[in-house]
Amino acid sequence: ITSQRASKQEAIHSIPFDELSEADRARVVDVVSSPSIFRRMPIQLIRCDPDLYQFMVRYPEVIVNIWDLMGITKVTLTRTGPSSFSATDGVGTQSNVQLVYASKTTHLMYAEGTYEGPLLKRRITGRCVLLLKSGHITADDNRDYVTNRLDVFIRLNHVGAEILAKTLHPLVGRAADYNFSESTAFLGRVS
Repeated sequence: ITSQRASKQEAIHSIPFDELSEADRARVVDVVSSPSIFRRMPIQLIRCDPDLYQFMVRYPEVIVNIWDLMGITKVTLTRTGPSSFSATDGVGTQSNVQLVYASKTTHLMYAEGTYEGPLLKRRITGRCVLLLKSGHITADDNRDYVTNRLDVFIRLNHVGAEILAKTLHPLVGRAADYNFSESTAFLGRVS
């Protein structure tokens, strides 16, 4: 728990609050100051062109469309603006996502969404902040590698859902870790 708290504080301190609009800063602070769930994904290292990596992070619908053509996902992403999109996971979650900050090493997204599916009897609403930190190195063999780490802050709007989410967090967390690992590995294969 201490390392979880330290990781959460480290993530919060690395958010570029001064670079956000007043409205975005308020929305992000509201979620990260009191999240129902915080999850730090394991650091991933992939062999990948850094420009391709930046493009795919900023245009995730490209990867999702490739997965759709391969028949391996129910996820859909629809671009709704220059830095926003709507997303569905095919099993009950729908959200509107906005990239509120982007640099070579930091991508910060804010999302609002709902879940309505078999896990819970009632519709659940919530907000999420995703903080993706990345770095690039060129190894001695002149190959490019990208490291990335994702911090996830989720704030649910229902007390009962918060209790259930905290109970299921270890199971859901392992699934999230796996999905993040597989997604970044796929990006490396595309590169």
